[in-house]
Amino acid sequence: MNLEPYLTSDGSYTLINKETNCAYHSLHGAVTEGKVVFINYGLNYAFEKFGSSINLLEVGFGAGLHTYLTLLEASNTKQNVFCTSIEINPVQLKICEQLNYEDLTKDINLKLNYKDLINAEWNKTTQLNNYFSIQKLLTNIYNFEYILPYHVVYYSGFSHTATPEVWEKEIFEKMFKHLPIGACVVTHCAKGVYKRMLKEVGFTVETLKGPPRKNEVTRAIKI
Repeated sequence: MNLEPYLTSDGSYTLINKETNCAYHSLHGAVTEGKVVFINYGLNYAFEKFGSSINLLEVGFGAGLHTYLTLLEASNTKQNVFCTSIEINPVQLKICEQLNYEDLTKDINLKLNYKDLINAEWNKTTQLNNYFSIQKLLTNIYNFEYILPYHVVYYSGFSHTATPEVWEKEIFEKMFKHLPIGACVVTHCAKGVYKRMLKEVGFTVETLKGPPRKNEVTRAIKI
């Protein structure tokens, strides 16, 4: 992939695919978007709903930003996360090392955890500290098998127009079938066609306030 780091408005980096002009995160704040959409609306919702030990499914590991934000939140609040993160096009380690995600914490041990995170072997489980373990899988969402009961899903693929294949109804039908009652799916996508599809599948759909320069984001809950 032809990827280039891009400094976003909140001082954190994202990556831009120069061939498709797709950004991995919001250009108006990569970390800000991650904290609002995935940590506040997803992870913390799941902790409140299911208690201090949850399973997380992340669709799109990317450069590990949302995963790292999750590790920081779990470590700082002393709550437990088992994360399964899937990816079909892993970002090269040398590109991840150009990003400033380690600056998100002053804790030297957590800084080291980012290096451990991006260096963790694919298709194996790695325990990064007492609160966070990750299973990085080289697969796509169509072939993914739901073995664990996932309490929250980070759906962080590219936009509906850029990658329509990862927004197909059959993906979410399978997801709805396997998620436990109360589980949620959070995403930056707020397109009407997507929200209508989630409702047809069976989810209760919430439209929530988005991060800067993004009016709305979506949380879907299995009631």
